[in-house]
Amino acid sequence: MTMLNFFLLFAGIFFVFLKFLPSKYSRENSDLKKNLYEMEIGRLLCTLNRFLKEVVMKAKNILWILFLFIGFYSVTFAATLQEGISAYEQGQVSEARTIFADLYERSKPDNANYAKIVLYYALTRLKASEAIPVFEKIIGSYPRQEEAAAAAYQIGNYYSMLGSYQKANQYFNNIINNLSMFREVYAKALLKSGETEIILQEYDMAERRFDGYLNQFPQGEHQAQ
Repeated sequence: MTMLNFFLLFAGIFFVFLKFLPSKYSRENSDLKKNLYEMEIGRLLCTLNRFLKEVVMKAKNILWILFLFIGFYSVTFAATLQEGISAYEQGQVSEARTIFADLYERSKPDNANYAKIVLYYALTRLKASEAIPVFEKIIGSYPRQEEAAAAAYQIGNYYSMLGSYQKANQYFNNIINNLSMFREVYAKALLKSGETEIILQEYDMAERRFDGYLNQFPQGEHQAQ
């Protein structure tokens, strides 16, 4: 082997070695980096897991506090409503007016007792001009509920006191024709309609109203005060 051949062979081996050596180290570095990445990801996942657990625990606590608050609010709201009704029934109209003005401001239509609150809010108004629009609102929003019958009866009474007997009878007849399932208000409407028909000199219709009352309420139940 000539010196040139030996030199060329050595140079080839050397260059192959140089090529192989970095490649080997590169793979080692790549594996090391991969292990480091996996360790870092593992730590991040552990941290994230602890964070999520803390968030869930805090959310549960917040929900419990929220449920307790809603429950407490519902109980106190119902108690205040009953207090207002009792005050009105006992003739303490001024106190009832204050209670229902507050409840009316705080309530929304999705409240289960909203119609009742609006009814008593209207009942405690000092002026018919203030009450009638609220009663009309009840009739329009809850046409098949007992509060609508009570509202119609009150509007009929207001118009009777104002001497607008034809208009008053429209509301009494609305109860008689459409809301007879609410027996107490229905009975009172029959009597009031009969009285109104007499004033209007519609004696046959007045007789029909009184006969209707006596046939359905022979013991004289639910007479208007």
